[in-house]
Amino acid sequence: MNSQINIRTTIIDPSQLDLDNIDFHVPSFEPLDPLVASIEQVGVIHPPVVKETAGHRFIPVLGRRRLEAVCALKARSFAVRVVDPMQMKGQTFIMAFWDNLERIKRDPAVRAYVVKRLLELVPRETLAKKVFPFLDISSKGPKLEKLRKIGGLETSLLDALSRGRLQEKSAAILSELPYDQRLPLVKLIGKLGLNANKAFEVISQLFNLSIYLGQPMTDLLGRPEVDEILNDHHLTVAEKVAQFRKLITRWAFPDITENWRIFERWVQDVRPPRNVSLRPGQSFEDESVTIEIRLDSRSRAEDFLNVIREFQLPNSYQHG
Repeated sequence: MNSQINIRTTIIDPSQLDLDNIDFHVPSFEPLDPLVASIEQVGVIHPPVVKETAGHRFIPVLGRRRLEAVCALKARSFAVRVVDPMQMKGQTFIMAFWDNLERIKRDPAVRAYVVKRLLELVPRETLAKKVFPFLDISSKGPKLEKLRKIGGLETSLLDALSRGRLQEKSAAILSELPYDQRLPLVKLIGKLGLNANKAFEVISQLFNLSIYLGQPMTDLLGRPEVDEILNDHHLTVAEKVAQFRKLITRWAFPDITENWRIFERWVQDVRPPRNVSLRPGQSFEDESVTIEIRLDSRSRAEDFLNVIREFQLPNSYQHG
């Protein structure tokens, strides 16, 4: 893994750069503007490292963001260091790994992407000895496989993961779905404006429901009741989220949903006072009802208890 980085230093102009080439790309999801402002003030202190192609163009290896910033400033020319053109692609990517190690360890999206690329370019035995220990992962097992799959997600999803809008466990679920199946799910999360925690709940519930019902995600989310909720302009975002979560429950537990409907109709018929709440037994396993009464003082609570003590409940209720 020894690398000759500074084979030569040369001056190039922006037209010679191939910024579309991502062979050695370690992504960054931070805004470029602060770096542009810094370079405009003090210049490029450390020349970026590039690799020359057979067509005499230069691929970024280290300092891609510096190169992007210099191009944004429309510099006519700038200095770069050029690595040995005979260096293997895996060796060159290892250079990018070490240069970005702290960011890779800190950012779950970057870590996943880099792990995926390392597995594509470098023998697993080498990674197990010289790279993976620094990431606290083994060369085999579910954690490595999860990172590899997450690393293959679209840039927009990696960006959401990096910024905390998506949890790593949500990204792992999405990585199990084909692109055409996860795209509508991601759009739904965006329309509902869910935070990372709520997004995980909905993603995991829909994923499990899709498996349970044996239906693709597109079929679930293509049902008319989904559009009815999303396109109801009388509902706030919070109300749409609540309605959609109820919809998932109806899909998953149609019997319980029907029991809820019957129970709520019964509650309307008995018309409890405003300070009284009625709740059914757990999962409607029996006919029991919990009555919750809210009183504004202890003295009123004592008066109420004195009244109900006149009633003798059956032993089965007294003993739970």
